[in-house]
Amino acid sequence: MTDFEIKTIDKNGRVAIPAPYREELGKEFVLSLSEETCLKGYTRAKWDEMIADAEEFDLNPRMLTRNAKQLVFDAQGRVTLPEKLLQKRKIGERIAIVGVGSYIEIWDADVWERSDEAESTQESIADFTRQLRELKRAAKNR
Repeated sequence: MTDFEIKTIDKNGRVAIPAPYREELGKEFVLSLSEETCLKGYTRAKWDEMIADAEEFDLNPRMLTRNAKQLVFDAQGRVTLPEKLLQKRKIGERIAIVGVGSYIEIWDADVWERSDEAESTQESIADFTRQLRELKRAAKNR
């Protein structure tokens, strides 16, 4: 289930990641750019799996690794978010940390709130479920 918390990045670029997300991510995790206007934080195992998948299909994983940073939690459960990544996704001091299954997303809080409104419409949910059914059907017919 998706859950989120609004947090503020401190003057040193640090933010406390909520405990349930830290438990899921482990002591360290990989933060990278997302295909959306957010950052994604992956467990080390999930990240390694994504790199292996790229290599299996003869894709250069540089697209993934170029903007990836390994982050380690401090004793207070904080990490320093890389300024370069925040700038690339135009993320300000007020952020939304979103738990999405096997990874987290870090959004600019205002952008997150607007996307939440857009993704919560009956039409957007219907489009998503229709797309999922089609993908499952295609995978089954392989």
